[in-house]
Amino acid sequence: MYTGYDTIPARFGVQLHITFYSPDDSPRLYQLLWYIQRYEKSCILLTERLNAFERVDKFIPSIEKRKTMNYGEQLASWYLRLNGFLPMPNFVLHRQGETDIPDNRYHSDIDLLAIRFPYVYEEIGGRARDWDQETLSLLLSDEKPSGVIVEVKTSEECDPWTRQSWIERSIQRLGMLPLNETTAAARHLHRERSSRTTRPTAPVPYENHQAIISTLLVCPRGREHVLRPRYTKVVSLEHCEEFIIERILRYRDPKRASRLFFPDELMQYLSWKYTSI
Repeated sequence: MYTGYDTIPARFGVQLHITFYSPDDSPRLYQLLWYIQRYEKSCILLTERLNAFERVDKFIPSIEKRKTMNYGEQLASWYLRLNGFLPMPNFVLHRQGETDIPDNRYHSDIDLLAIRFPYVYEEIGGRARDWDQETLSLLLSDEKPSGVIVEVKTSEECDPWTRQSWIERSIQRLGMLPLNETTAAARHLHRERSSRTTRPTAPVPYENHQAIISTLLVCPRGREHVLRPRYTKVVSLEHCEEFIIERILRYRDPKRASRLFFPDELMQYLSWKYTSI
C-alpha cells in the first residue's frame, strides 16, 4: 500500500494538510483545493481515510468524475490490444459551434480508436500465431498501418449508427491520411441508418498506399447479422471475451504473475480467475 503526505501552501493564511493512501487520489484532492480556493473559502482539511473524502465528493458536485470504460468497451479494448492494436478510448467529439454540417452541433464521443503497425511483435502473446487472423484479416495489413474506428454496444436491442462527419473527424485524429483525403475516406466507410432494411453490402476498408482504415462494431451475439451492413466488421462481445480467455490460458503463468499490472480490474479479474483453474 502506498502512503503519502501532501502539504499545500496557504493562500488565505491557512495551510492545508492531506494524508492519502494512493497516488491516484492526489489529483482528486487538488481538485477539491481548487474548488475551495475558487470560492475563496479558508479551511483546514485533514483526512486519513478515503471514505471521508468520498463523503466530501457528494457535497461538491463540481469535482469532475473521470469517465471510465464500461465492461463492453474494456472487452473490446483488450481484444484489440491482444491483437496488436494500440487503443485510445473515448475520443471526444467536441461541438463545433454554428456550422453548416448539422452533425457537428452535438457533443459525443467515439468509444475507441485503435492503430496497429505491420511489424508489431511481443515475445509473450505478440507472435503471428497469437492474432485472431480469421476474424480480423479484413482489417489488417502486413505492409502498412491499420486504423480502426470502434463502436461498442452492450444492449441486445442496440441499433447503432455513426455519422459521416464523426467518422471523418476520427480519421483525422488517427492521422493516417492527408487532410484532403479524409472526406472521401469517411464517405467510403459511412452507411446510412436505413441500410439495416435495404441491406447493401458492408463497407470494405478504405485503403491507399499509406494505410488501411476500417469501422468496427462490437455488440452482443445475435445482433451481428442485423448490423453487419453498417460496418466493415462486426464482432460479438462474447467472441472478444472468448479470445481474451483463450489468450490468458495460453500464457497462464506470465498472465497470472503480471495480473496486477494490468490497468483495469476486468483484466486483473480474468487473469486471476482463469489462471487459478
